[in-house]
Amino acid sequence: MLLNLLLLKSATAATLTVGGTGTFSSIQAAIDASIPGDTIEVAAGFYTESLNLSGKDLDIMGVSGSGQTTIQSPLNNISVAWNLGESGSFQGFTIRPNSARAMSMTSASVVVSDVVIEGGGSLGTIDGGAVHITGGAPTFSDVEVRDSQGRLGGAFYMETQANVAISDLLIEDTAATFGGAFYL
Repeated sequence: MLLNLLLLKSATAATLTVGGTGTFSSIQAAIDASIPGDTIEVAAGFYTESLNLSGKDLDIMGVSGSGQTTIQSPLNNISVAWNLGESGSFQGFTIRPNSARAMSMTSASVVVSDVVIEGGGSLGTIDGGAVHITGGAPTFSDVEVRDSQGRLGGAFYMETQANVAISDLLIEDTAATFGGAFYL
């Protein structure tokens, strides 16, 4: 039975493409059209949008890496939200939040790698200027956070049984009322 389920997942998983000659012009449109288990490949470029995974376990990758693929959220919108216990991966992006945090995770177990977060948050009003984590088991590897601010945790705010794995993390010029880089 388990083997049948694994075969079914791999047989139905699709790769959706965004930008360049891809099928979709926005990452969120590809997320909306996807099913859990799909991969979304994003061409190099500048994308002005906020992403909400809406409970879908997806692998989202900027195929040219974080130096070539940028997401800037609209004013006061979280850049990427995994708030329904999603899993999957997110790699190869620079995120520039616009007076909001870059990532929000609730019970999510996402692997985040090759990501640069520039700016974000607001000193004195946002918990986790760059990343807010409630529960789950996310992993961060090869991540840079620069110039973010928060009330509790200029870069990361982690609460309620979050089991977070971090390696190769660079944090520069973050500020907070409490916890300049981390608030646990």
